[in-house]
Amino acid sequence: MVRLAVLLGTLSVAGPLAIFLNLPALPNIAADLSASQGQTEMTVAAYLIGMMAGQPLYGPASDKLGRRGPLVFGAAVFLAASVICALAPTLAVLIAGRVLQGIGAGAAVALSAAVVRDLYSDQQAAQLLALRLLVLGVAPIVAPALGAALLSGGSWRAVFWFTAVAGVVSLAATLLLPETHPSSRRIETRLGRSLSTYGGLLSQGRFLAPAICLAMVQVSFTAYLSGSSFVFIRMNHTAPWLYSLLLGVNACAYIGAAQLSPYWAGTYGPTKVVLAAVVTVFGAGVCVAGVAGLHVATPLVISGPLFAVMAGYGLAVSPVTVLALKDQGATMGTASALLSFLQWGGSAIGSTFVADFADGTALPMGLAIALGGFGGLASAIMAARLGRGERPFRSEAPVA
Repeated sequence: MVRLAVLLGTLSVAGPLAIFLNLPALPNIAADLSASQGQTEMTVAAYLIGMMAGQPLYGPASDKLGRRGPLVFGAAVFLAASVICALAPTLAVLIAGRVLQGIGAGAAVALSAAVVRDLYSDQQAAQLLALRLLVLGVAPIVAPALGAALLSGGSWRAVFWFTAVAGVVSLAATLLLPETHPSSRRIETRLGRSLSTYGGLLSQGRFLAPAICLAMVQVSFTAYLSGSSFVFIRMNHTAPWLYSLLLGVNACAYIGAAQLSPYWAGTYGPTKVVLAAVVTVFGAGVCVAGVAGLHVATPLVISGPLFAVMAGYGLAVSPVTVLALKDQGATMGTASALLSFLQWGGSAIGSTFVADFADGTALPMGLAIALGGFGGLASAIMAARLGRGERPFRSEAPVA
């Protein structure tokens, strides 16, 4: 199980690395390419939009062809797009490269949960997802500090050359990953059937409620990521190394909560754990928005609530993912892709909200976090009602 978690985390790490590594560079990109804060933050939104774009295709393709082929394709696209970003002469080219980067990264994001559910059920799946999150958690700890180091030794373009190296590593990991969806379990997937499958999933309340919950906590998570560099570095004149340190500390909350989540879900039931997580995110967002409205959103004041945002997010991800993908059977890849599409759609909403309403304060970031938390709470309550009597996760044998 640990080996699989490491492989999944390694092939998936290039995606979040491309977000976290780039955050300290946003002010430098804005200055070098003569762009505003909002325009530069659109590079984050472009990446997330690209990540969403390919996922509706990756899912059905993996149900028909297996998981490895789409994963290899995505890693290759990510690698090529990273080179385009590193050489981009204008902001428009950089945004286009970021879209392609997101399309490539979307394969691992869309299919890693399907790989897990191909093999394991309930608590074991939640534990493996948590182990994968542990590997992914290295990105927010290491990447911002690494990004700051790259910036101190060169231009922002070095950041994208480094993501190209990460793309090579991710491609190697896909080649080592075993095929988890054998030909005996594959299905013929045509466009009409795919659309019908997606429509069927969207009509299933037991899938849709946890999926929306995941998307909404992703709104909060990404609002923090896309807005925090300007709040700390530009508005509060925080040194890039100190900002990177704060990101790393908050990432520890994310990692710790993610590891505890499967065990708490096994004790108290997944819906109770998810409810506790979204209440935490909502409350933290209200705090950030409140202090921003009072013009006292200093790093010391907002660091605690942002720590809580990361903890709530880490607590929610694995149980809500397992709940959404429960009993999906032969269409697991399609369901995983749709879940990921909605999740990263939440990312695009969060980053776009912060960019569009940027006003030189922390208020847009705080409002987006609070709105995501409120939406997550509403959908978690719906999921709890639809799953009334939901028992704690059981430790079961692998399904394959």
